[in-house]
Amino acid sequence: MRFELRKIYADVLAPDGTVCLMYLAWVRLWRRWYASAGVEIHAPDGGQQVLHARAVPPPVASDARISELPLQLDLVDGTRFRIDYESASAPWTPPLSACPDLLWSVKMPRGAARVRHGDRELFGTGYVDWVQMTRPSRALGLQRLEWGRVHQPSRTIVFERLQLAGGAVWGPALLIGHDGNVSATTTGVDVHDDGSARVRFDVDELVDITPIRVLHDGDAFDRARVPRLIDRTVCKVLGGAHWQRRWLGDTRGGGLALYESVLFGREARRQAARARSLACGARA
Repeated sequence: MRFELRKIYADVLAPDGTVCLMYLAWVRLWRRWYASAGVEIHAPDGGQQVLHARAVPPPVASDARISELPLQLDLVDGTRFRIDYESASAPWTPPLSACPDLLWSVKMPRGAARVRHGDRELFGTGYVDWVQMTRPSRALGLQRLEWGRVHQPSRTIVFERLQLAGGAVWGPALLIGHDGNVSATTTGVDVHDDGSARVRFDVDELVDITPIRVLHDGDAFDRARVPRLIDRTVCKVLGGAHWQRRWLGDTRGGGLALYESVLFGREARRQAARARSLACGARA
């Protein structure tokens, strides 16, 4: 089977704690492309909207520049969602990859962003990245992913820690100042179940993150994100089980952090079983 996935992920953090997420994904099975796109808007009071695109533009190439990405969607509710960036930082690609069939790169670590959704306008700090796979994720032996970014007044930190089922760990990171200087790699990333997190750098620096609120805790392919049963089934067959926790947090140095922990396969199924058990106990 010929398989390929291309995915654009973009987010904007507003000073009041509003979080806007946008994704576009294209999956090729044999010769045909299947596409999906959507938006999540998380309000400071905990309310959220999950909206889906009416149509998705054609897939873009992995070397597309930020100005060439289709960061605008017409949504099924009749509104339009668009992100525009100014003063965007340079793209970054880690020097190594976790495995040959997986490419992750950051199209824009930080940029001044303007979100327009219908009649609403929002300003904040934006981020955009890219994922490309040439094998289904369940075939890559993924076990756990910890990933996020911290936007502080004088710098931005992007980190990732991917653990494979065989025990190998891949942990690239970017520390970029507002002057454009890039430095440091991580020596460890820890994201705990309560949302507290710590990123350690090889320059003897620690970054501690304290959670503000949970944005998502559950199946990454739940009904809100993937409404059609047939689409959820395809996601499960190709991707396997995924359990995602995503938080908005802050740091001692000021600024906001958006970060998450994702479990794959057996660990995701165990977490889903624990969640069902807790839900049953709460109803009893």
